[in-house]
Amino acid sequence: PDNPALHRRLGKALRGKRDYDGAIHEFSEAVRLDPRPVTPPPGSDPTGAAAQSKSELTRVLVGDYVALADTLLAKGDFDGAIQQSRQAVDLDAGSATAHQALGRAFQYKGDTFEAAKEFRKALTLKPDS
Repeated sequence: PDNPALHRRLGKALRGKRDYDGAIHEFSEAVRLDPRPVTPPPGSDPTGAAAQSKSELTRVLVGDYVALADTLLAKGDFDGAIQQSRQAVDLDAGSATAHQALGRAFQYKGDTFEAAKEFRKALTLKPDS
């Protein structure tokens, strides 16, 4: 089905059963099917429905990239996890969750300098994280 939410749920279930390849496939499908956030047109209300919709779509898509990155980490694909985490950061540089995911990926890869940099950024964005 062309429903990203179903692929997301299936990905979570498969990851819970340690079927990482299946989970990676499902999270990748969720990312592929998720609508991309669109910037509201100029002159529109920055707090209106279009802005809220963009914010929600961004949050969901960042979550999908992070879920995919975490699953790649569990499988031992550190470079893949870094790539997907960077996608999340590129989509929303203000997301502490995205920076935490990138920090974890660098930490697992053994790059403590880059990991610390990302964890510090996450803490700057969300001090209670």
